[in-house]
Amino acid sequence: MYLHEICINDVVKASSRKFRERRGTLRKRKFKKWRKNYLGEAKGGTSKAIDNAGPIEQHEVGPTLQFYQRQLHQLASSEAEFAPFKDINILHYALGSTGKKKWSGDLDVAVQVEQANIPAFKDMIKRLSGAGDMQQHGNTISLGVDVQDYNEQMLPTVEDYKALGKTVEMFPRTGVTQLDFMFGNPEWLKHYYHSPSQNESEHKGVYRTLLLRAVASKIGAETKLETDSRVTDANGNHPEINVISKWKLSPKDGIVRVERRPKPNKQGTGYTKAFEDTMVSAPMIDPNHFLQELDIKATTDHSNPINSVESLLAGISHMDKDSQHNIMVEWVKLIEQNGLDIPAKFASYASQ
Repeated sequence: MYLHEICINDVVKASSRKFRERRGTLRKRKFKKWRKNYLGEAKGGTSKAIDNAGPIEQHEVGPTLQFYQRQLHQLASSEAEFAPFKDINILHYALGSTGKKKWSGDLDVAVQVEQANIPAFKDMIKRLSGAGDMQQHGNTISLGVDVQDYNEQMLPTVEDYKALGKTVEMFPRTGVTQLDFMFGNPEWLKHYYHSPSQNESEHKGVYRTLLLRAVASKIGAETKLETDSRVTDANGNHPEINVISKWKLSPKDGIVRVERRPKPNKQGTGYTKAFEDTMVSAPMIDPNHFLQELDIKATTDHSNPINSVESLLAGISHMDKDSQHNIMVEWVKLIEQNGLDIPAKFASYASQ
């Protein structure tokens, strides 16, 4: 190999390495945005949209949600423009780990609001007593609210702050907390954003959601050949493609059946590296339906098989070894791709 070839080879290797690093960084940025908009639970702790908001202690959560539930109901009942929001119940549809831990970085609640009614909803929550700054990010509106039954003597320990992914300098107690209104079907969002209590699981809710996603992607998947009329090759022929029919966990819709096809390029002469999913079934949000389709079963120790990582693993333990193995490999791949730490006990699946 000549010297100029060696130099070019080194440049290509370096460029490829930089591309892989940048791609990895981009994936992590995309996941942080996804986690902020859909899970409300970041690897490093709570996503803070309201500057003066601080942590809220477990015994303050109930009184605070009750106070603002009463206010929402009063406004929706007394003014015609707010009537579409009379059925909102933030007490029943608290999401994730809200109120389940000693300390919470914010309060996440599900609300069903039509797109056309979002401006009126914003006007309503601005009128809540103690309402402060407001920010909207995607399908979530964050509002600063006064903590009810606030006890200024109660302060998080260093370990508590570590669990929140913050420090006392970054996230001091202020008597204000962040209330996140997350738009969607509350019944489904309660399942999708569910997080077990610390006594029920050693894993955060995001791990449980990714495991459910892995089960959905691997159970009942089928492949068929199809002539693709969207693409015409150089000889004037339409190529045959593999169409994968599979279940998919959608944060907005529920458990849906999709058909996945490669995405054609703009010229219609070939394909990009991306795929397109077409929904071919009505969304399922009732666990009685989707647990049966995904072959997840309740066990003696876990009556709710989608409560935690542990209950989900028990719920698929009746499957054949190959199916379980494929699910675990997919789960660990999702954990790794999404920039989360792989639990040590499952690290062996990372290399497969």
